[in-house]
Amino acid sequence: MERLGGEGARRIAQNLDQNGILATFLIRKVHAPFTLANLVAGASRIRFLDFMIGTVQGMASIMVVLAVFGYQLLEVRKRPGAGSIALTGLLLLVPFRIAFVVNGIVKRGRLKR
Repeated sequence: MERLGGEGARRIAQNLDQNGILATFLIRKVHAPFTLANLVAGASRIRFLDFMIGTVQGMASIMVVLAVFGYQLLEVRKRPGAGSIALTGLLLLVPFRIAFVVNGIVKRGRLKR
């Protein structure tokens, strides 16, 4: 990949290597076929454990957000207001924040080694 893509592909591969959990989490948020996402992950330098953690986070967060978000949408419909709309927006950001935190913890742990 690096030979074909040049310097840009090398930088992307380096970022994937350093932020594998976050990259996998974000890939799971894009509605791409799992086979394609798995193929890209296999061709990159993402560690297997990072790939698995990112996949679990990505898939679990979708289920939780859909359940909570669905309930919150009903609440917004029943009692529309700035507070309920803001809460709905914040609920969408929670899984992304968790993924950033976990990625940072793993990254710091690797840097200490």
